[in-house]
Amino acid sequence: MVTEQRKTVCPYCGVGCGLLATTDGKRILKLVGDPEHPANLGRLCLKGALAAPSRLGRALLRGADGALVPISREEAVREISTRLVRILAEHGPSAVALYLSGQLTTEAQYLANKLGKGFLRTNHVDSNSRLCMASAAAG
Repeated sequence: MVTEQRKTVCPYCGVGCGLLATTDGKRILKLVGDPEHPANLGRLCLKGALAAPSRLGRALLRGADGALVPISREEAVREISTRLVRILAEHGPSAVALYLSGQLTTEAQYLANKLGKGFLRTNHVDSNSRLCMASAAAG
């Protein structure tokens, strides 16, 4: 098996920590912090862990008895849309907010804003780029 190590950036928050990903061209096999990256100097928080045992592997829905039941991706999307429509009907667009990541691409930010402001009709769309990272930028 031929492997390659590629430099990349962690997608979980606005810090943009450097990662070294070992890949076989199809899957990430190993992920470590990039010791040369100025944001993290090789250190990683728990969010950057590739296979943390606490990370969900599939969608779960809480049943009437309180137990979590695995459901398909399609069922999860259907459940989320049904609940969003209900919230909008009962409480209006101000009851919905989107909190986006600073690591989203420009195109993904654009689409999320269109979803929130255009489709869901809420003006409550913000990003940790401004809210979370403002103090870091000022510091």
